Amino acid sequence: MTVFDDGNGAALYAGGDFITAGGVQTNYIAKWDGAQWSAIGGGMNDVVHQLIVFDDGSGTALYAGGRFTRAGDVEASFIARWDGTQWSALDSGTNGPVLAMAVFDDGSGPALHAGGFFNTAGGEPVVRTAQYGP
Repeated sequence: MTVFDDGNGAALYAGGDFITAGGVQTNYIAKWDGAQWSAIGGGMNDVVHQLIVFDDGSGTALYAGGRFTRAGDVEASFIARWDGTQWSALDSGTNGPVLAMAVFDDGSGPALHAGGFFNTAGGEPVVRTAQYGP
């Protein structure tokens, strides 16, 4: 779970191994606005393990990692970005599930780091971790 403001005010976002929330079809990711649950852009086609908010320089967005290969109507291999209105893929994603994400600044600017059961990210060889950003 994490808190994200999609332009309509801060709300709680939850990801996991569920397809409904509060009786609403949500497909593994849902938004709680304090009164009701709602779906997020069609949801995912499999489990969401991690959610994090990050600004990659193009604006603050919600990032999801998990076992999914689709986010809404977009092919997204295990990692995707929600800008408040639509899903997008991060490069070509990873070749296996993303289980954890964190934002870290090593001195060259904040970057999104992902960890999980994969050995390629964005088509490049990696060892279970990947960095998105500077």
